[in-house]
Amino acid sequence: MKKAGKIMLVIALSFIGVLLLGLLIILANSPGKLPPLKDEQGKIIQGSISEKVWLEVGGIKQGMFIRGENPQSPVILYLHGGPGNPLLQFITYLEKSERLEKYFTVCYWDQRGAGMTYSKSTDPLTMTVEQMVEDTREVTEYLKLRFGQNKIYLLGHSWGSYLGIKTIEKYPENYLSYIGMGLTANFVESERLSYDYMLNHAKDINDKDVIEKLEKFDPHTEDFPLIPEEGHQLDYLMVRTETLEKYGIGRLHQGVSFQEILRTFLVFKGYTLSEKINWFLGSDFSMIHLFPALQKVDLFVSSVKFEVPFYIIQGIYDYMTSYTLAKEYFDVLEAPKKEFFTFFNSAHSPNMEEPEEFIKVLYKIALENPQETIGNLIDKQGISFISSVDEHGFPNTKAMLPPVKREGIKIFYWHTNSPSMRIKHYRNNPKACIYFCDKRFFRGVMLRGTMEVLDNKKIKKELWKDDFNVYYEGGMDGGDFIILKFTAETGRYYSNYGSEDFKID
Repeated sequence: MKKAGKIMLVIALSFIGVLLLGLLIILANSPGKLPPLKDEQGKIIQGSISEKVWLEVGGIKQGMFIRGENPQSPVILYLHGGPGNPLLQFITYLEKSERLEKYFTVCYWDQRGAGMTYSKSTDPLTMTVEQMVEDTREVTEYLKLRFGQNKIYLLGHSWGSYLGIKTIEKYPENYLSYIGMGLTANFVESERLSYDYMLNHAKDINDKDVIEKLEKFDPHTEDFPLIPEEGHQLDYLMVRTETLEKYGIGRLHQGVSFQEILRTFLVFKGYTLSEKINWFLGSDFSMIHLFPALQKVDLFVSSVKFEVPFYIIQGIYDYMTSYTLAKEYFDVLEAPKKEFFTFFNSAHSPNMEEPEEFIKVLYKIALENPQETIGNLIDKQGISFISSVDEHGFPNTKAMLPPVKREGIKIFYWHTNSPSMRIKHYRNNPKACIYFCDKRFFRGVMLRGTMEVLDNKKIKKELWKDDFNVYYEGGMDGGDFIILKFTAETGRYYSNYGSEDFKID
């Protein structure tokens, strides 16, 4: 008996030792701080952002992660799905060398009741779509102010796609474009299509276990997919989610094991240990209080006219939110511009399954807004370059101070000395080219057009500033001060070793 007791003691101590070791490993990977962004050689990208931010939003403390290689890039507010499932830990786990943050500054916000924002003190009565819309507006205002941008992009994934739609309906003035990914068009109908597909597929392959589990639920009851006797939907959702993942039609087409999901939390350094625990608590809390609102979603009835460009990104294998319904919804919605992007190797998460194609799509969308994307780059450069054609037909380029004024990205004004060689060139041949370059991030824009030489008193008075006296001894009326006016016709944008032409209206 004594020997058996010693064996049991050794086993118990070993078990405790393994638990303690595991806890230490988790703690070591839970500093609560994002690592810096690095290039392909493993060097920290100077000037990049990779940080955790806490803000007072809607009367409570809310957390978010902000990442971007260049703080001058356009800003995306990423609305996670669930409800209650922030997924930066999973996005970074699957991240490749080509990432969204090369081209955008991205805010991954843990919404009210979710992730690190979850708190047991959060009033369940505030867990409403209306309050979440107001929270989204407050976060948007913070991002606009911090990064000096008039408008930003709103990207909503799954549940976040619905939250994003309700936000742009109320506050369209804040957004350049809306991008819905894994869009929820009609929640109940989507769930029924998903149920029918899973059951039919299970019968086709004689998957008796799935058949037995699914046939316990009736998809045509009034409360589907809620379980009235339980008060919420968790019973069905557990079966539904497990089956979707098994058949490659859920979050990822290739599927992902539960062990991998846990590993993403283990290695993710952005959360502390308590915040990792809160992630799971917040997921359940958000589902209970927000999922009933999803059950009522029918965008075909509630939301078909928009004031901002509207884009949908949908994986063709997505049965978590129906690809078919998303396409039908796209056909009826009205917006200043709209486009539907099908991802042929994805289910519910194209950004993680086909990241390079996803980035290309968002890059394309950004170039639909050259006034903001390129105007923002121009305003933050201390040097500009202007080119003229000399009498021999050769191009001549000169570094200048930034333009003293611009009207969108169509018209620019510089001041210069009247004896300048450039004046003679432009009077003989008005064809010109201007260039702005952010050398830190190998990003720039070239505009082609014509240059006018202006010497009228009205425009000179309008643009004159007292500190120009250092350049012109005779002041504004001394005869040396003259204005160059450039009018752009076409442009080309360069970024990360790629380039693309764009039109200028």
